[in-house]
Parts: sequence; structure tokens; C-alpha cells
Amino acid sequence: MTVHKVETKLIYALSFAAQLGFLVIAPLAGFIWLGAYMDQTFQKAPMFLLTGLFVGLTVTTHETYRLLMPLITKADHKEEKLTKDGQ
Repeated sequence: MTVHKVETKLIYALSFAAQLGFLVIAPLAGFIWLGAYMDQTFQKAPMFLLTGLFVGLTVTTHETYRLLMPLITKADHKEEKLTKDGQ
């Protein structure tokens, strides 16, 4: 493997890790902050905070699934091809 390919794979892995981290932190932090703000505004603590947490977890799970499924599918196809070629 050439140095260029190794560098490209490293950059791709770092980019993917950053994207995954952002997908987890941004919705959770945003919806929790919004829930806390609404709790203060409407004096309904902790109703909106818990709702924000639930919505944030739901959005995070959905977006993580959408990010990871193409990679999992691609890995499964490679494994199938290797298994089929090996027989």
C-alpha cells in the first residue's frame, strides 16, 4: 500500500469520526438546551427537558443509522464476494 493511500484512508477515518461526533453532540445539546429554555419560559420543569432529551436521542439514533448503513452494507457485500470467490 502506498503512502498516499494510507494518508487518504487516515484522512477519511478522521473525517468520519468528526462527522459521527458532530451527529451525536449537536442534536443532543440543541434539543436539551431548547428543552431547558422552554422549561424556564413556561415553568414546566422537567417536562420539556425530558422531551428534548428524548427527541435528541431519537434524532441522533436516526442520523447515526443513516451514516453507518452504507458502510455496513458495503462491508457485507465485500464479505459475500470474498466468500463466493473462495468457494
